[in-house]
Amino acid sequence: MRIKSTFSLFVLGGALCGLNAHDFWVNAQNNENLKVQIGYGHNFNKVEKIPEKRVALFDKPYLLKDGKKIELENGKENYEFKAKKLESGSYIVVGEYKPTFWSKDNDDKWQMNTDKNGKNIKFCELAKMSAKGVLNVSTADESVIKPIGQTLEIIPLTNPANFKIDEFFGVQVLFEGKPLANSEVSVISEHLLNDHDNEQKAFVGKTDKNGRINIKLFKSGDYIVSVSHTTPYSDPKICDENIYESTFKIELK
Repeated sequence: MRIKSTFSLFVLGGALCGLNAHDFWVNAQNNENLKVQIGYGHNFNKVEKIPEKRVALFDKPYLLKDGKKIELENGKENYEFKAKKLESGSYIVVGEYKPTFWSKDNDDKWQMNTDKNGKNIKFCELAKMSAKGVLNVSTADESVIKPIGQTLEIIPLTNPANFKIDEFFGVQVLFEGKPLANSEVSVISEHLLNDHDNEQKAFVGKTDKNGRINIKLFKSGDYIVSVSHTTPYSDPKICDENIYESTFKIELK
């Protein structure tokens, strides 16, 4: 599939961006059985135990095959899930982080599940995160390029099995089902430093008027394509912003 040219920017050494938020992604493997993991932290692709007070923030991940939902069982750790081994085909792996208030008080301390209403709060955001990936078992098809209805969603323009190093590949960003223009898209790499204050990225660019962007990466490995979008909260007396974040996990060979 030939991807039409869109505006893009790629950075050889990685761009520095001061972010304190956790990254959220999903991993999936289909060996003796299906294994799915929630990744949540500052160091992609390191998967670790989710703090107990935050476990309830995550819906149980699931898979989609041609629009049909595949449910998972809990695994040994609170970030692990499992099911029977999958048959051949292309599957979408889906993770969701429930809408959660995060507030900063007058001492610049962040609190979870606190709005501004009647409290000593100078800033509030309602955060919602989504994660996706594609798992190809034996074969790869184009069923995975259709939107699944996430509020902020990253859609590959072809099955990620076709993504190659040193070659452009395209994704589209949708917000509430419509293309999101001029939105910053970044790619977080497992090869680069990723800590609380300096999250280095393998790519940064902005979507075109159709919400599309071409990306080029130069090394094999795991990456997450990441995008965020902010809107005003409906009642500024309660909270200031809605912040939506979405990731799409890819593996380049």
